[in-house]
Amino acid sequence: NASDAVFNRVHCVPFERQVVGDDIDSGLRDKLRAELPGILAWIVRGAAWYADLGRIDFPAEFSLITQGYREASDHFPAFLEDAVIAEAGASVSVKDLRSAYDMWTKSNAETPLANPAFKSRLEQLGYKQGKALQVRAWKGLRLVKAPPGVLARSLVS
Repeated sequence: NASDAVFNRVHCVPFERQVVGDDIDSGLRDKLRAELPGILAWIVRGAAWYADLGRIDFPAEFSLITQGYREASDHFPAFLEDAVIAEAGASVSVKDLRSAYDMWTKSNAETPLANPAFKSRLEQLGYKQGKALQVRAWKGLRLVKAPPGVLARSLVS
């Protein structure tokens, strides 16, 4: 899954303190510039350590924050909750479900998943494609209501 690839590489680091007012060090840039050789050496040592270890073990707090960010940035569950009902025996055409999804993402200012990712997300949730009335369809799903331009029907096998 593409989002797994992203979140295997993205780790949220909490910055819980903002430096304001008298705490701002106006000479910080010059201090860091003076320490540049030491900072670079520290970066190189860290890169070598990482190359030897092959991974970084992040604190559990980072994992929890990253998981929360991942869930908050995932619009797919909201689409399913808003537009789809899981129902045994129901089917919705691949085209109609995709059209409903595209309209939902547009009206919710979300970026739609590409077709392979969309299909993968549904399959991860256990839904399968099949034929219903000679039309490719997602089994076990029906649209809550059809957006304008989408045929509202529950296909019966």
